[in-house]
Amino acid sequence: MSTFTKVSYLNANPKGTGDNRLKSIPAKASHLNTVITDIEAGTAGQYAYERFSNKIEVDAATLTIAYATHMSRPVVQKQACVFTLPAVAALQGEIWIINGAADGTLMTISPHADDMFVWDVAGAGGANDKDVINTAATAKRGDYIKLRYADANGWMITEMGGTWVDES
Repeated sequence: MSTFTKVSYLNANPKGTGDNRLKSIPAKASHLNTVITDIEAGTAGQYAYERFSNKIEVDAATLTIAYATHMSRPVVQKQACVFTLPAVAALQGEIWIINGAADGTLMTISPHADDMFVWDVAGAGGANDKDVINTAATAKRGDYIKLRYADANGWMITEMGGTWVDES
């Protein structure tokens, strides 16, 4: 395994001369040290969504997703939440929902009552009004799901991170 050394004024060797070379060290060192900490902890890239300026943070127990507001923007939950999807429509873009809460925080994605996940988490044909769930027992901060319009029947899961189950 690699060994990393964090940047400090004592070990910094920026190019240039005089006092100007030291002025940019704090910002660069802070960013580099954060990356090193993430690599050492095994979480590098796991919370990259936190840097997105267009993310929507949700601190509510329920949220109904709206095309105009939530399409193609990261939606980040801050507490246990049930996300209800809108009725399917032939629109471009993805709905991306991320668990931004602590490990062990439940996240439920519920299609509109007349819709389904065309292929469920297990890879089988879906059924109307059946949720997909990132259970509290397995949920980790950074788990996510991406969805897009499949056809008139419902949604297609295009990508998942973490452990998800289908509603029985």
